[in-house]
Amino acid sequence: MFLTILLLAQPVPLPAPRPLGAADAVIPRDFVRIFSVAERRDGRLVVVDRGDELVAVADFATRVVTPIGRVGGGPGEYRFPGRLIPTATDSLVLADDGNNRLSLLGPDLKFHRLVPRATPGLPTELSPRVVGARGEFLALIPGWVLFGAGLPNDSLPIVRFTPGGSGRETLARLKAAPEPPPPPRRDRPRIPGTIFGVGDAWAATPAGRIAIVRAPEFRIEWIGIDGKRVVGPAIAWTPVPVTPADRRGYARQFLAVSGVGGKGSGDRPPGGLTAVPADEMTDEAIAALAANSSFAATKPPFTDAAPILAADGVLWLERSVPAGQPAVWDLFDGTGRPIRSWELPAGRRLAGVGRSAVYLVTTDADDNERLERYPIPPQGKARE
Repeated sequence: MFLTILLLAQPVPLPAPRPLGAADAVIPRDFVRIFSVAERRDGRLVVVDRGDELVAVADFATRVVTPIGRVGGGPGEYRFPGRLIPTATDSLVLADDGNNRLSLLGPDLKFHRLVPRATPGLPTELSPRVVGARGEFLALIPGWVLFGAGLPNDSLPIVRFTPGGSGRETLARLKAAPEPPPPPRRDRPRIPGTIFGVGDAWAATPAGRIAIVRAPEFRIEWIGIDGKRVVGPAIAWTPVPVTPADRRGYARQFLAVSGVGGKGSGDRPPGGLTAVPADEMTDEAIAALAANSSFAATKPPFTDAAPILAADGVLWLERSVPAGQPAVWDLFDGTGRPIRSWELPAGRRLAGVGRSAVYLVTTDADDNERLERYPIPPQGKARE
């Protein structure tokens, strides 16, 4: 049985955001859409450029980008590469979305084999958030799977299992965002789900430590490797109204990075790209898509960017801000308390967090992207 520790009941305010500072290195190469990054022990960065169908390693010391593998369906190849999934070793797992498979990327930065992902007791395969030392997956069973099985869609399980094994263990359950009402026009495209709807989010380490961001009460719940739960204090926040600019901006971003088929619903990485015809990206098309989609009246306390559990145990969570303002990421320690908040330079988005630096993406007037490295100012150790 879980041992739960409940901390202070009084809401705790978020810190005032502090400027992150200046970049100390830039990769002088244009990317199309940086989707996922993973820092290596030597400081190099594995990068997935989804728009260019590229997996590569970026070296900030030499400023050289070296491709890994190539596009295709055979060994060492990939199509429409997706998330880089951390493991308990020096390897990574690549979600090869175009080939509907997972590939193991070894410490030598070569593809070695395909990773099985048959999920016990489910009619579909799940992609993990992390992979443990014995090859076990930690994954979320999405609502559409539960709905298809006739189960409720308001309690989504985080499960641990070994692909092809005989069973799976439920570690926690998440609350999903509310289902949207029927669209005004069923014959026109819409964005799936209730945009800015309040639902839980989560992150995990390959060792099995889990952080859950609970909504709408807004608190952080930790589940340790031993199963012990620590429920942090409620976090005070001021709802941000959803404006017409928010609706149009979300619709444009959805088309640009997610595609029309719903691949960009909640829990997205901070990037992504699906080619969309130019006539679907006009101001009129964007306005029509927004009008036919369901939006909440106010934003939740955090965005739908996936939370990040950094190597030092600190949880990074993107705060909801008014349209046009710089991105803000709030940091939480192992007791669920906010410890620091960083405001990113204008026009940047967070791609990943390393041991001593964060990696941001900036976009020029021609929609080309550049990768920048920013040192993390000293912040002390996270409290467990």
